[in-house]
Amino acid sequence: PATAFVARFIGGHNVLRCIVDAADGKGARLTGPQGLPIATGVGGLAPHAEVHVAIRSDRMRVRRIARRLRAVGAPDGDSSHAAALVTRVAAIEYQGNTVKLRLEGDGVDDLTVTVSDRMFFTDPVRAGETVAVGFDEADAHMLS
Repeated sequence: PATAFVARFIGGHNVLRCIVDAADGKGARLTGPQGLPIATGVGGLAPHAEVHVAIRSDRMRVRRIARRLRAVGAPDGDSSHAAALVTRVAAIEYQGNTVKLRLEGDGVDDLTVTVSDRMFFTDPVRAGETVAVGFDEADAHMLS
């Protein structure tokens, strides 16, 4: 899709609002929701500009966030959500051979992840559970 409107209209895409941190003729470093770093090979972006990227819902990954007790004041050694969006499972929709997860998180609008039923039932998540969502930067496409 070329624009955020088209990506949302045709469905199956997650659109993330990002800010351009640094850019040159070869690409740019973006900061997405929750401070998520995203690199793009798209040049010509203006620093500090707001841009949108689209990621197909079937290209995103969900993983559990480890819950460990830690001493008060101790550093958080859990890096399971590094370079990922921390979200909550709002709804689970079974669609035959796929499962669609609707997720909610700070700074994220209408986030969905589609996984195979086999992958989902290997380690199912429940509504209300906190999960980390990531993707390969190559799957993040700049929108105009």
